[in-house]
Amino acid sequence: MVRSVARFDHEDHDRHQNRPDDHRGRDVATGPVLDLNENRAHHPNLAIGPDDVTIFLTVRCIRDPGRPRTSWFGRDGPSMTKVHRQLLKRLDPVRAVSLDTAYGFQANVPQMTEKIVEYFATSLRIPITPLHFTLFEGTSEVERATFRQDVRAANYVFAGPGSPSYALHQWAPLDLAEDLRGTLRAGGVLCFASAAALTLGSLTVPVYEIYKVGTATHWLHGLDVLSMAGIRGAIIPHYDNAEGGNYDTRFCYLGEDRLVQLERQLPDETGLLGVDEHTAGIIDLADKSLTVMGKGAVYWRRNGETRTFESGTTTP
Repeated sequence: MVRSVARFDHEDHDRHQNRPDDHRGRDVATGPVLDLNENRAHHPNLAIGPDDVTIFLTVRCIRDPGRPRTSWFGRDGPSMTKVHRQLLKRLDPVRAVSLDTAYGFQANVPQMTEKIVEYFATSLRIPITPLHFTLFEGTSEVERATFRQDVRAANYVFAGPGSPSYALHQWAPLDLAEDLRGTLRAGGVLCFASAAALTLGSLTVPVYEIYKVGTATHWLHGLDVLSMAGIRGAIIPHYDNAEGGNYDTRFCYLGEDRLVQLERQLPDETGLLGVDEHTAGIIDLADKSLTVMGKGAVYWRRNGETRTFESGTTTP
């Protein structure tokens, strides 16, 4: 079953309360996309930051035909900093922006954004400009046009923590997918982590609604930016998550039973692109190769069969 994107009531009323076992009775984390070792309140959900995020999708196209086109997705941890650097060093000058939309419903948006900016400045020595766009209905046509223009002007676009369905609700009416494709065509890089990465496939899992609210398994239409790499699939971050302890939280907190239910609803030509935590996959769009870096693996799962791409390997 595929549903259109809809705002879900629990976000409107209690902000970011209804999500996978996130707070554990503690305060809300002050950091977003990378390393939140200082405050792990959001550890088991899709709202952790640039140095320790769940999934991180990057699609990169290089204008120079003599250089490879690359796409990268994975989980962002301290070991992922070198992957950031590898992609950033090919851009001159770097025009990096960070999108706050996916976590825009939360009460700690400024703190989340501050943590992302701090990571890029401290760990990567790169300034990143925060682009604020948290509610489509609450913005004017001028504000929407300005946001899209700023995205198109960037050559390194980062988005990460939050809710995939909330992000789609804001980005779909903007037609942000076309702007992101434009970034790639112009030689830019997309680094989409965690919740934001979930939006880039042809279909998107509404994780919070299924895992925490208990709605029936279903898909949302995604931005389908991944199709630029010739892949028709849905991205599943946190593929090897084990935070449930005595219950199954693999496959982005869904567990295998619910993942199988979702697989039965997929069109025949669509598969699942899974990424372990602390793992990055680098796709060269020119020669269609995949290089995996980090602690885990990348998976292509379709029609009951799974192909595994181990860390340290490059596959044509």
